[in-house]
Amino acid sequence: PGLAAVLMVLALGLREVPAGRLVVTFLSVGQGDAALVQWPDGRRWLIDGGPPGRAVLHWLRRQGIHHLDGVVATHEQADHTGGLGPVLAELSVGEVWTGGGLPRELELIHPLGGWQATRRRKNEESVVLRLVHGHRSFIFAADIEAAAEAHIANDLAPTDVLKVAHHGSKSSSSPAFLAAVDPKVAVISCGEGNVYGHPHPATLDALAGRVLMRTDLDGTLEVSTDGRDLRLRSWNVGRGWEEWPRMGLGDKAVALELAPPTVIDSPPVQGYNTM
Repeated sequence: PGLAAVLMVLALGLREVPAGRLVVTFLSVGQGDAALVQWPDGRRWLIDGGPPGRAVLHWLRRQGIHHLDGVVATHEQADHTGGLGPVLAELSVGEVWTGGGLPRELELIHPLGGWQATRRRKNEESVVLRLVHGHRSFIFAADIEAAAEAHIANDLAPTDVLKVAHHGSKSSSSPAFLAAVDPKVAVISCGEGNVYGHPHPATLDALAGRVLMRTDLDGTLEVSTDGRDLRLRSWNVGRGWEEWPRMGLGDKAVALELAPPTVIDSPPVQGYNTM
């Protein structure tokens, strides 16, 4: 029985979070967003749940995950929250957050008091989060567009990893916003051959020169850090996990580990609820 259990774990590709490392996995869910955050102390948070269906639930179960400490819904659109129903119904979940009362490790960047959308669009009301571990930081930009980007750009510091807004849409990733966050790694979550044409060529041009990871081309994406380095890899059916140096990144991956850390001193902001 012991050997059978080991073989099953190997077959599924399961593994514990390496000691001292934060692991963020951007799931390949088609045209939508879902990211699993695993802290070194064992806590697990899910940021969005992808489009309607049970794909995210099945992926979590295959990883041996039956409990989530928290779930964050960035905004009420089906490509971000459609898959949360099965997760909330069939897994043990500690808390559900929609912007207010976030734990201290998550900083709410948008929307805050004083913000008024110029258009009645849910995208501009998306919850934007910053996550910090040691000297490394991540920004999850949900689906904000140019107006929201302009509203927060002046208050942002450079980040290491940016979950690119709105699946790489032309209406997001404005020059001022990208100049402010200046990411080392940009992650685009979008569906292969999607009808929206995401990511837009203009957005890809704006992100040129950075390490670019895409779920439509590269599959499920993982970024991990011990608070100083950054390690990247991807997972695809038939290939399993691949480290990015083997995928042509070469010296860029080494440079990420040697790059000076980003220092984040600003305290988290709390107290806004989008629902």
